[in-house]
Amino acid sequence: MKKLAMLAVFLALPLMLMGQINAPQMTFNYNFLGTGVYGGSAAMSAAFMYQDTAAWSIRVDYLSIPGSSYNGYSAGGQYNLCGIPAYEKLFQGGALNCSHFSTYAGGSAGLGSLSGQYAPTYAGYGGFYYDPTGTGTFQIIPTEVGWRNFGPKVAGQSNQGVYWQAGILAGLGTSAEATMAKRLFFAHHVAANAKMLKKINDAIQKANQS
Repeated sequence: MKKLAMLAVFLALPLMLMGQINAPQMTFNYNFLGTGVYGGSAAMSAAFMYQDTAAWSIRVDYLSIPGSSYNGYSAGGQYNLCGIPAYEKLFQGGALNCSHFSTYAGGSAGLGSLSGQYAPTYAGYGGFYYDPTGTGTFQIIPTEVGWRNFGPKVAGQSNQGVYWQAGILAGLGTSAEATMAKRLFFAHHVAANAKMLKKINDAIQKANQS
């Protein structure tokens, strides 16, 4: 039973080491447009995010292309890969642990406007954040790469393509509710593993007695 207890403690260790989940956040980004959308090569964007589950965030984006009258508004979901137990465990204890690095993927849809024209806009993307302090109050966005259909069509100009962006993220710290949801998720698996180990231990003891 002592061995079983030690194994249970070992399985529960990730609960004490895992990073916190970030609450409301605002990002400011500089975008490079790889295909010269609407004759431009750069854009400015801002995003508001709220993460209240173990892995999902609601994200609202605003994007503007200087040199044109384009404005885009979209909303969607963003998934933090640190919400996958195997992924978080893989980098635990190293420099790329989830307290400081968050890899994500997401998608959004909304409305784009250009010179009085309006059309649906949608995008898919992926990237990662770096949090120097691990508190969720300030993060650097080294890169986000995605593809977006910006919406309105203009003769002789592209309205879609690949983009790359970098920026900074300002947050309001960590969300106790989201962190607790993640702890409960891990606790469920720890309990399941402990039961499995007990069955194996009982089977071994029974085999030794026979």
